[in-house]
Amino acid sequence: MLAAGAVKGDAAVRSVSATVEVASVAGDLAAAHIEEMDIGPVGGDASISHVRRVSLDQVGGDLTISRGGEIQVGAVKGDAALSSYDGGASLRSVGGDLKVSSPGTSLAAAQVGGDAVLRGPLTAGGKYWMTAGGDVAVRVSGDVRMQVRAGGEVTAGEELTVEKGEDGTVVALLGRGETRAELNIDAGGDVILNSPVNWHRHHSAVVDAELRRAMKEVRDELRKAAVTVKMEMGRMGREMAKELGEEGWSKSATISIRSILRDLLDSLEAKPEATPGAAAGPPLQSEELRRILDMLEQGIITAEEAAQRIGALSH
Repeated sequence: MLAAGAVKGDAAVRSVSATVEVASVAGDLAAAHIEEMDIGPVGGDASISHVRRVSLDQVGGDLTISRGGEIQVGAVKGDAALSSYDGGASLRSVGGDLKVSSPGTSLAAAQVGGDAVLRGPLTAGGKYWMTAGGDVAVRVSGDVRMQVRAGGEVTAGEELTVEKGEDGTVVALLGRGETRAELNIDAGGDVILNSPVNWHRHHSAVVDAELRRAMKEVRDELRKAAVTVKMEMGRMGREMAKELGEEGWSKSATISIRSILRDLLDSLEAKPEATPGAAAGPPLQSEELRRILDMLEQGIITAEEAAQRIGALSH
């Protein structure tokens, strides 16, 4: 086990095949390739990927978790985005918007202050539950029973069999399998079920906000990668320069920066596509990052130059 007390600034943790415990982080947290994590309050943003189990007390900013296992989170004051996790996920509260793509066996989001988006296949027999103050958009596949309560309009795609109860509850069935995933939605606004065309036509403001959030996520990922690179370079400079010599340090730094770049590219490529019908620009950041990675691997630039280029992209 790797344990740390209160971290006054930002924290970056990578490649630990054990449990990591951190009492608190005043700034941002970036973590990847870790067996298990138990983290106290994080004052800034948190970006976590490839962690088998995550327990996170509180996030003062935005939260991004990708390619994980079991997820347990307390309060997130900003937006939250979960993608490609294979276990269960529980979030006590999200102050902003929630976006979930390729969920695992379960999802429990008890209190989302803004809008919520759920996309991807649902596991047969899995339990998924979202309560949001705003609108909810769902685009899922599999055999699913959806139960919806909404303060606004409920719009369902043609592939769904829909029934409406006397109390206003809407039940929609997708697929014909006997073992179904259960999806329960309670929304203060409108709910869109497997109907992206209607979502775009009736909720262009929400679509625009989603695109802005996606661009913010990319910028945040770049900024956190720059922090991680800076900390990694500093650590290697302190611990390895004397032991490895100039050539050995350069090779080790190149390997480390290459790993960080690949993880960042994986994270950006894993983000869900924009809502159909909405315009989106080319993935310039991903293209530039891949160019940096190619030049680093070919020896055209050094690890230090790669770190500088990543830092420039984050501004």
